[in-house]
Amino acid sequence: MQIQMQIEGGFAQIPALAKPKKLDSVSLSAQDADELKHLVQAANFFALPAVPATPHVVRIIVPIASPSGIMASAIPSN
Repeated sequence: MQIQMQIEGGFAQIPALAKPKKLDSVSLSAQDADELKHLVQAANFFALPAVPATPHVVRIIVPIASPSGIMASAIPSN
């Protein structure tokens, strides 16, 4: 499972802080990879509603790649 997180939008977006952060479960221990998978499932991530882009609203963009495909969601930061 590959997870990328990126902050988008806001009043004064700072490019250095908006750089995507990446995590690949292959780089984790088996226990940590299982925990990550459990947390994504427990959060019901793939059923989250889409959040449209609006001015001055910070969103966290989180695409997750798994064997079943790639799903992305935009989550409001507030």
